[in-house]
Amino acid sequence: MNQVIKKNFEIDKTKAKRLRSMGISGLFLQINKKNEQSSSKTPQNIDNLNIKEVKNIVQECQSCELHKTRNMSVFGEGNENAQIMFIGEAPGKDEDMTGQPFIGRAGQLLDRIIQAMKMKREDIYICNAVKCRPENNRKPTVDEVKSCSSFLDFQIKKVNPKIIICLGLVAAEYILGENDKLKNLRGKFYQRYGAKILITYHPAALLRDPSKKKLVWEDMQIVMKEVGIDV
Repeated sequence: MNQVIKKNFEIDKTKAKRLRSMGISGLFLQINKKNEQSSSKTPQNIDNLNIKEVKNIVQECQSCELHKTRNMSVFGEGNENAQIMFIGEAPGKDEDMTGQPFIGRAGQLLDRIIQAMKMKREDIYICNAVKCRPENNRKPTVDEVKSCSSFLDFQIKKVNPKIIICLGLVAAEYILGENDKLKNLRGKFYQRYGAKILITYHPAALLRDPSKKKLVWEDMQIVMKEVGIDV
């Protein structure tokens, strides 16, 4: 018998004898917790990976409870050299079924906004602060946003956009590190991540309150002027 195996067997045999003397009997197995948990942890350094490799990691991620109810994770897509990056809140039902960001009603409205900006969806990069759908489309928790933060930071670093447009407060609060009403944050640029940050309403908010469309269009005109598109 291999000496290491023999030694471990003798140690386990001694432990079992001690337990039986205490009136405890049965089969006792040692669980390797390190191996049990390793598959759910995000690698400490993903900066040297490419976008496809990190997307594969996100598909298997179990860093928060959302993995238990998701159908698919939604990493993001678009031009990896885009000047403009849109960051939303979290996937909805349609996105959860397909693995693609912004393809439901809110996504269709976002497509029309992009077209009005004289651009195509293929020109920009789109992702969410959280990569898995919260049940019933509830607002993601702070811990859920934190669990995905390394992935979002990676995407910003790899795409290196000139302008980041935060759609809604979830993305805005993470990117800016500020907690305020959206109406107080929109309409101007901030500087983070080596990019200009603009905060505006999420397309889903426009579906609920069409009067906000005018405000979003004002914000998009600020972006258009910044990248040299005639308004």
